This record gives sequence, structure tokens and C-alpha cells, in this order.
Amino acid sequence: MTSTAKQGTIAAMSKSLKGKTVNLTVDENTKVLYCFAMGRDVGVASVNEYKGREALDIRRFYYNADEDTFAPTGKGIRIPVMEVPQLLDALAAAKKDGTFDGGD
Repeated sequence: MTSTAKQGTIAAMSKSLKGKTVNLTVDENTKVLYCFAMGRDVGVASVNEYKGREALDIRRFYYNADEDTFAPTGKGIRIPVMEVPQLLDALAAAKKDGTFDGGD
């Protein structure tokens, strides 16, 4: 079953999407964390469960004009939740050592 998450239920949005309404077609058990523009598409970071395993999912969504909503594509990555703390540590270290500026 799918449901539509409205902008108000999205925890955070990139500056490029502020003030825009973004309707997403997502599973009812998906918690949308962050959305960002990817050209005409939208990138979505969410937490969901698939085949009994909870994971962080970062995926490209395309605009479905027939339903006036963004729907997920097969392009993305799933990271098991037990790996997320190490990923966050690695990203923080990369920002600290100047590997990337983190958008500041």
C-alpha cells in the first residue's frame, strides 16, 4: 500500500526546495527524513523496512504527472541501520579534515 507524504511531514528539505510542495508516493511505514533537488527529480533520504530489515534509503524520485506526485525509481542505495552511525562518523571526519565543506 502507498500513501502520499506532504511537505509538512518531511523532517527537512534542502534550500532549493523550501517553499515548494513536494508530494511523495511512499510506503505507509516509510519515514521521510530529507528531500533535495536533483534536476527535475527529487532525492529522498528515508528510513524504512524491506523484507524485515530496517535501513536508511537514499533514492531518486521522478515526477509522475498522472498522479501529481514524485515516485521512487530503482536508482538509490540502502544502508543497514547498524551501519549508519559509522557512516555519520565518517562524514563528520571528512568534513572536519576538509575532504568536503558539507555545504557550509
